[in-house]
Amino acid sequence: MEKKEELIFVRLLIPYLLGLATISFIPSNNIVFLCTSPLYFISLLLITTSVICYKKWHVYRQPILFSAFLQLHFFFLALWIYQDQQEDLRPDHFSKHSFPFHQVWVSEEARFQERYVRLIVKVSRGMSDSSSMVLSGTLQLTIGPVDKTYLPPLYGEELLVFNRSTETVGPRQPGEFNYKQWLANRQILHQSFLPPEAVYATGKQRGSFIKKKALSIRRRQVERYRKLLKDDSAFAVASTLILGDRSDISTSLMEAYSKTGTLHALSVSGMHVGMIYAILHWVLSFLPNRLFFRLFQLLLIGVFIWAYALLTGFSPSVLRSVVMLSVLIVAKSFRRRTNGYNIWAFTALALLLFQPRLLWDVGFQLSFLAVFGLIYLYPRWKKQVYSPYRLLREAWSAIALSGAAQVVTFPLSIYYFHHFPLYFLFGNLFILLPVSFIMYMGILLLAFPFSSLAFLLESLLLFMNEGLKWISALPFSGISGIWITPFQLILLFTSLFLLLESFFRREKRMVFSGLAGLLLLEYSLCWSVVKASQQRKIFYYSLKNETAIAFIYGRNALLVTSLHPTSSTYLFSVKPALELAKVKETHWLPLHEDGQAGPFQKKGHQVLFFSHVLFIIDDCFPSLGFQPLAPHTFYWVRNHPKGDFFNDQRFKQMESSTFIFQKETPPHYDPLICEITKKNGVQVKILGKNKAYLVDLKEQNDK
Repeated sequence: MEKKEELIFVRLLIPYLLGLATISFIPSNNIVFLCTSPLYFISLLLITTSVICYKKWHVYRQPILFSAFLQLHFFFLALWIYQDQQEDLRPDHFSKHSFPFHQVWVSEEARFQERYVRLIVKVSRGMSDSSSMVLSGTLQLTIGPVDKTYLPPLYGEELLVFNRSTETVGPRQPGEFNYKQWLANRQILHQSFLPPEAVYATGKQRGSFIKKKALSIRRRQVERYRKLLKDDSAFAVASTLILGDRSDISTSLMEAYSKTGTLHALSVSGMHVGMIYAILHWVLSFLPNRLFFRLFQLLLIGVFIWAYALLTGFSPSVLRSVVMLSVLIVAKSFRRRTNGYNIWAFTALALLLFQPRLLWDVGFQLSFLAVFGLIYLYPRWKKQVYSPYRLLREAWSAIALSGAAQVVTFPLSIYYFHHFPLYFLFGNLFILLPVSFIMYMGILLLAFPFSSLAFLLESLLLFMNEGLKWISALPFSGISGIWITPFQLILLFTSLFLLLESFFRREKRMVFSGLAGLLLLEYSLCWSVVKASQQRKIFYYSLKNETAIAFIYGRNALLVTSLHPTSSTYLFSVKPALELAKVKETHWLPLHEDGQAGPFQKKGHQVLFFSHVLFIIDDCFPSLGFQPLAPHTFYWVRNHPKGDFFNDQRFKQMESSTFIFQKETPPHYDPLICEITKKNGVQVKILGKNKAYLVDLKEQNDK
């Protein structure tokens, strides 16, 4: 057990994390900032006074009280820093001023997405014909549509753009990726969509010269890989693995790495930085073991690993590994004793002090959890098996290393990605040697661009890619569609920790506590399945250019849609909502076909689901010879029907019914909609850019 005084940064990290978690769930505004600031400065005053009067007031006799003051200070420090860095609270934020033009500069590299280019820009000035003003804030700028010949603005370029910024839009379907929250964690609360002709380059340069140079070097190295590596998948993995450029990697290849639990290999992380350190340490191993040469080695290695981090984009996992490695190198150079938990906590605290919203970055969370698993589990598991044969010892060491990281991170991976790879151990052992050789050969290829070396590297990359695709295609390669609540996630982490500790400590109480936690988790999961088996719902998806209605009965669903099962809209917008509803089997019915399944019947434009009637209204509405159906009928209005739909007498005679409009209605129809809603008790739901509409038939029957 580590001594308490050695874990000072662990004890400081805990209240700081609690502070960040607390302030994250409080709406940010100036009132909250005004309330938290005095608390921070009062706690700072208490700590400062205690340090100044340490001997005079005999503070050393009250270590618990001083520790409480210190932890309270870090709790309020988290509140203050989080609020202080909130860009939209500043009076000069661009959203608080109306200017027809914005002067911006590109703060990150451009990303291509189909026919559009996405940029993250910093707003520096608002401009009009008669005035201008210095502004601040970060904006996501989407330019398009563009063709393949379009050259996007580079990092640091200053642009003049039309001000068409709007607030970012949240997910419209349950289970859909919350892109709005992801952007908010990066201080991006607004977005703008502009055609290429509405973006003008001023010819000026902004931003960091060092970062600009690093990105320029990376672009040249990626181009070198493109010339030397002929296969697209080999080139994409080499660029991602060595240089951190993921712009060319395909969805199918990402899926193969994800299904085998090896996706971390495509993120530049501690493994990559460690390999760079190993190379440099081996090259400089001839230096004498004296203080001057140790400091020279420290400086040289530090410069190289930080330059590599800059080159690969300063992702959270890279920052974590570089900071931790830097601390270890410094301690080693001065021959100081180190503590893994303390270095881990110091690194997390340093990064979160600089950028507190990193706490909600998935990469940051998984990276630090994986390292915690290596510190906490790997040394203990490694001791459990001993063999006189070195090969077996090395094999067990690799298994323990991979298992330690996977066991600690798998609850969070399930929570975010809803998938568990059953062959993760096999996949990680398979790539262990190839990844190392690819890193070393890739770095050599950048220095010595020989065609023979490029051929060997490409062959090794293809072998690794095809091997992972084969593993991912094996039967029972993974469990998908796993959705757990935050409560179930906490329960899983707690049970896992208790069972691991019981294994090392041999304590029965921990075993029973861990098993009780798993039993409670199992009960919670079973109860959600029981509730799902009794559900009766109609789900109207809010999609841009497609139609999808899910009729859910128990754990089955019939999907009436214009989508294809392999389309990205289905995979990322429709399917997650079905999985979240615990749907086990989905039947497909094309929109213009008739069919029957269970309690569902569709004939022409009319659908019967249990005792509820749905009528689909589209362009054929004027020629349809139907009369208003019974009250409490649902009407799904696709697109905008031809003719004067809202003035049609049949529409005016419909009573106590619900209309769901797939698209936003023209503004001049608003008075007619309001009139019919008040007069006939008709409910109108307009999807458009709004959230999807869920009708719980079981609740309606209960009422």
